Amino acid sequence: MDVAVYSKYCKEYFIFPGVTYDLPKLKTFLNKFKNRLSCKAVLFPFSDISILNLSSLMGEISDHYLITISDRNVLETLIKKKIFYPSLSKNNVPHPRTLFCDLEDPRSFEEITFPILVKPSESQIFSRKFGKKGFVAHTEEELHRYLSLAKKYKLDVMIQEIVPGPAKNHYLIDGYFNKNSKPVILFARQRLRMFPPLFGTSTACISIPISEVYNMKEIIVNYLRSLNFQGIFNA
Repeated sequence: MDVAVYSKYCKEYFIFPGVTYDLPKLKTFLNKFKNRLSCKAVLFPFSDISILNLSSLMGEISDHYLITISDRNVLETLIKKKIFYPSLSKNNVPHPRTLFCDLEDPRSFEEITFPILVKPSESQIFSRKFGKKGFVAHTEEELHRYLSLAKKYKLDVMIQEIVPGPAKNHYLIDGYFNKNSKPVILFARQRLRMFPPLFGTSTACISIPISEVYNMKEIIVNYLRSLNFQGIFNA
């Protein structure tokens, strides 16, 4: 995939392969790049792994870079799905039914209705390995096969209810919480298309008034504030 860097607003760009996933490379790059700065630079992490890596460097880079992110525990709650979904349940946030099955315990499969989504705890590591967001199992045999595959590669996975419906049924809210965990700006949109079609990334959206998703906004804002979240979010 080509890196999108061409813009009338972009005077100069630098490409360092692997810097997102490799903490030592990221640290080396930021320490070298700070010497080119005449003032503090604003950092925008664009992936789960990059924001976790930056959180590990905050004490070392804060003199040269500006970034608003939550502390490590909050970030791991939101990024690591095995922590995230129990957190949603605890805070009464609606979400698809999610189960954590044990291959050695047949009873953990008793309440499953197929088809079911086999989903990773850490999405980007899984995506790099398999090139997709998850596996859809239509039978118990398929489910066991996918769980065994995940175990082989030492990847934590869960199984999740599939809520049927087209892409246009998806509504998203983006925004920014300041260091006091106050939502400074919120933006609502409706998804029209995504790729791949079933479990993909948005390829077309339209903006909508935030009032059209008021209940959704209240749930998201209250949940993130309960975590003392700061930074950019998409939900």
